[in-house]
Amino acid sequence: MRKSFDDPLYKEVFRAYVEYLVREGFTQEFFIEGGRSRTGRTMAPKRGFLSWDVDGFLASQRRDLFFVPIAITYERLIEEGSMLDELSGGTKKDESMLGLVRARKVLRRRWGSAHISFGEPISLAESIGDRRARFMLEASDEDAAEKRRFVDDLAQRVVERINAATFANTTAVAACAFLGETRRGMLRHELTVRMQEIVELLRLQDARLTPALLRDQPDFDDAIAFLLRSDLIEAAPDSRGEILFYEEGKRRVLDIYRNGILHFLAPPSFLARRLLAGATQDALRDDLRFWLDLFHNELFTQRALVLAAHFEAFLDYFERLEVVERSESHWRASEKGAAYLQRLAMQTRGLVEVYAAAFSSVLSDSELGSARNLTRRASEAFARSVLLGDVETTEVSNRATFQGALDELVRRRILVRERPAGAREAVYTRGPAFDELAGLVERLAGAVSGG
Repeated sequence: MRKSFDDPLYKEVFRAYVEYLVREGFTQEFFIEGGRSRTGRTMAPKRGFLSWDVDGFLASQRRDLFFVPIAITYERLIEEGSMLDELSGGTKKDESMLGLVRARKVLRRRWGSAHISFGEPISLAESIGDRRARFMLEASDEDAAEKRRFVDDLAQRVVERINAATFANTTAVAACAFLGETRRGMLRHELTVRMQEIVELLRLQDARLTPALLRDQPDFDDAIAFLLRSDLIEAAPDSRGEILFYEEGKRRVLDIYRNGILHFLAPPSFLARRLLAGATQDALRDDLRFWLDLFHNELFTQRALVLAAHFEAFLDYFERLEVVERSESHWRASEKGAAYLQRLAMQTRGLVEVYAAAFSSVLSDSELGSARNLTRRASEAFARSVLLGDVETTEVSNRATFQGALDELVRRRILVRERPAGAREAVYTRGPAFDELAGLVERLAGAVSGG
């Protein structure tokens, strides 16, 4: 399979081949993200291959076709170095024979375990229902548009279920514990308490935990030993106990591992941020709905499930921990719980800060232009915020996340992306909903200043 489908003939031949695979009942494997994530978070799904499978199903006499989401989780990533280079602006290096020879030395090192897990399958026949005949004929523009929306929704459901099937491992949990703090180090017993806090939030959502993580509770000795061997963290003796810390240059690495389970921590994190300010239960739910929608293409959480079931479970759990207080219908952080909720709010602060910088940059930009120019100016705005002390989480600043912010503005029709005739790259112009951007900027700024 080629990386590019610019050749019309190759595209049609490949499309016919996919239809043949569907018709004859062959099992297919494809990566719906279309490439490797540089951030550790799930990328927005590519819909082309999925659309061809749907077309193949509609054109065949098959009774059903099932999409089985598969999540692959690593304790340590072999590509860690190249991912960091690309996040910093470097280009992806092509594979070579020399690289293969050099890889022998890398592969001799211990990289921990890998876990493959299967999510809940999606029945295509059940999903399409009584629309099969209409989708097959596409007799009207409305039918064709509805079919495109169906494929879009199907792609979203697939990646949401991939995320839901993800195993949480010790590296990810430790990364969350470290990055939930404003300091770079903790005493060993503090780290184990923070890791246990993360594990309990994962359990609350029925997230899958690796056997090693389950066995290692509550002291997490094996996890800490692995992190030390991997040079992700370091240790220093102290009269108060062993200090475990990371060098500043490791923040981006830890963020990559945290991002593997951030979709589980994001809902309670957004909730924690609002609880620090206090709100009614209805306002808390509306606030959570807003943040889950804004960052859906970064996190791919199952929004309906979170709002229908997890929302009240989080509040009940926080109340049992005594980190929140309730007065009639009003909820707020308790004196005891403020620090806990601040640590939890830190998990998503980086995303909020990057989107705040990107949206503010677009709002004040009279030129707009290409994605390259917009992401550069947004990155410069973010860097100025760092100098002023308005930003605390520099590890999330990267080209991929700034591009995600631009994509979100296009989705909301605040910006329009188009490629003029003869142009080498697409350009952005103001969309019909551009006036809504000021409100988004204000809300993001309030979230940053409030924690």
